[in-house]
Amino acid sequence: GTGLIDLYQKGTRLEELLKEYQGLVAANPDDTYISKTLGDIYLKLGKKEEALSAYRKAMSQQPRDDQLRLSIARILTREKAYQEAEKIYREIINSAGHNWPAEQAQRELMRLYGMTNREDKVSEYYSERLKTSKDIREWEQAARGLMRPYEKKGKLNELAAIIRKKIKEEPETSRLYTLLAGVYSRQRNY
Repeated sequence: GTGLIDLYQKGTRLEELLKEYQGLVAANPDDTYISKTLGDIYLKLGKKEEALSAYRKAMSQQPRDDQLRLSIARILTREKAYQEAEKIYREIINSAGHNWPAEQAQRELMRLYGMTNREDKVSEYYSERLKTSKDIREWEQAARGLMRPYEKKGKLNELAAIIRKKIKEEPETSRLYTLLAGVYSRQRNY
C-alpha cells in the first residue's frame, strides 16, 4: 500500500506502479484494497478525478469504510464540491463514534466551514457538542472549537463561565483547568 507507493515515488516510478495496479484491478475487480491503493496512486500523481473514481469503486465494495469516505470527502473539498463533502463528513461523524476517522472528519468539516465563511456553523456545531457530549475529551474538543468564534465576537468571558461551570461539576479533571488557562491567555488576563 502506502509504503510501496512511497518507495516508487522516491524512484519517480509512480507511472510504472500505476500500470501494475491498473492491471491488478482488471484481474481482481472486486478487491477493495487494490481499488483503494489505485486511488492513492492516482492522488499522488495529482489525478483527482481518477482517484475519486477508484475510491468510489472501493467504497461500493466497502460502503462503511470511514477511511475511504474520508478520502473521498477530502477530494470533494479540494474540488469545491462542498455540499457533497459536508454530507460525507457528517455521515462519518455520526456513524463512527469516537475513533480517528470521526475526529478527522470533524476537523475537516470545521475547516470546510471556515473556507466557506460559515463560522456560524462552527459555533452551532460545537455548541451542540457541548450540550450533548458525555465524554470529557469530546466536551473539551468542543470548547476548544468555540474559542475562535467566541474570541471573534468578543465573548470569551462567556466561554470562561461555561468552562468554570464544568470545572465545578468535574473538579478533578485537570484538562479543564488547562482549557480555562487557554481562554484567559487569549483574553490577556493572567
